[in-house]
Amino acid sequence: MRFQYNSIMQLSSTTKYIQNHCLKYYPKRILRWTLIVLLLLVFLSILTLLLDNTYTSSSLPLSSYMNLGGDTTSIFEKLYMTKPNTVVTNNNNDPFHSPRLEHEMVNHLFGQEEIDDWHDPKITWIDDHVWEHVPVKGVLYMFLRNEDLQHARSTIRSIEDRFNHNVGYPWVILSNHYLSPSFKKYLTKVVTKGRVFFGRVDRETWNYPNWVPTSQVEKAVKKMMTMDRIPEGVRPSYQFSSRYHAGLFFHHPLMQNADYSWRVEPSAYYSCEMEDPFLKMKTLNKTLGFVMTSYEEKMAVRSLWSVTRAFREQFFDQIRPLNETIMPWLLDDSEYNFCHIWSNFMILDLTFLRSEHYQAYFRFLDYSGGFFYESWSDGAVITLAAAMYLKREELYFFNEIGYEYRFGVHCPLSLTDYYPRCSCDVELTTDFNRDSCTISMLQYVDKHRIQDIATFARRHFMIGDRSTSLLSGF
Repeated sequence: MRFQYNSIMQLSSTTKYIQNHCLKYYPKRILRWTLIVLLLLVFLSILTLLLDNTYTSSSLPLSSYMNLGGDTTSIFEKLYMTKPNTVVTNNNNDPFHSPRLEHEMVNHLFGQEEIDDWHDPKITWIDDHVWEHVPVKGVLYMFLRNEDLQHARSTIRSIEDRFNHNVGYPWVILSNHYLSPSFKKYLTKVVTKGRVFFGRVDRETWNYPNWVPTSQVEKAVKKMMTMDRIPEGVRPSYQFSSRYHAGLFFHHPLMQNADYSWRVEPSAYYSCEMEDPFLKMKTLNKTLGFVMTSYEEKMAVRSLWSVTRAFREQFFDQIRPLNETIMPWLLDDSEYNFCHIWSNFMILDLTFLRSEHYQAYFRFLDYSGGFFYESWSDGAVITLAAAMYLKREELYFFNEIGYEYRFGVHCPLSLTDYYPRCSCDVELTTDFNRDSCTISMLQYVDKHRIQDIATFARRHFMIGDRSTSLLSGF
């Protein structure tokens, strides 16, 4: 007890000393040192932030060029060195020929490296007899995971019900995950006439390429999370998917024997009876078919145009004149306005993606690392490529197809296309929203259709100020 009492008395005297001497005689000194410490902490925080965010939009091309040799000419030299051999293709007529995987077909990725044994050695082909009962060698393509089963099944059902049950185009289902037998069986039951082919993505193409340091990617992702506030930018799966669908998916063995692909997204809904879109693309000699457009997230693709412009300047002799393409639609005062075609519904003539010009453009972008240092979308990449290499008349707006996906809705804006084929509500169409570029694009690819759209819109639903402005003069 005596020891405790002495301890308490000692603590009390110490407290009184601090109150009567330190705080009485040294308040200014304490305040001064407190402020100094706080300023040092703020300075250290700013310094740490600057060191962690060395990546900027302007440094994107330079960092990638340096990885290739130190100057901007090296990327062009390497592009020519890895020029694709367009004669070499997969040949399913040769029984002794092993199908080539995606990374073997794109020789700027990994050269002659051995195929990882993670892959199933038996790669399925779409045999020629599959195409015997369809007018066009077209595939309905979907990329999914096991958790997408219900959404995928619903979307496939809507397309089968709307047109494919009469034709029987094959489905190609790709995944970077293992798809269980029960998954495949349950999904296949929805397809009424055509066959379903399941394939696994080549793991080497669903990864960071060797010229993209993961440390730089981590810094870029941190910047996108903290400063740019890009929700999609923090997901490697989104970046891998964008890169794969921008320049790799059509090299998959299951796609090699197809002429056209229709990208179908799980959870998308098709609301109108359809005539054969593949046949329409072939009959009208179209290369790219689309339904919706929108503005891209600016910070996600902030360097895409500067890298594309560098490519255009180097290969200017291969680029079509502006008055023949949709490039004026994408430019405001010679700068990219961030409009792009949605890739979640896109019907493509695969000859375009397999062309030497498109492959050179994709390799150029791929070497820059922008799919990972930023979040370049495959839709924006394909749109810019179409604006460089395709004539305006090669693009087709599928106004007659009702389509819903996430926040976007397209309902046919035409009396003949809408009644009585569709179940969608024209009042909900987003073609006139501020984030849509569709009406402005039609002035280049299908100007006559705008008159029909304007007439239909004025007769059948109320249109706002933006709609009135877009349709003025029609």
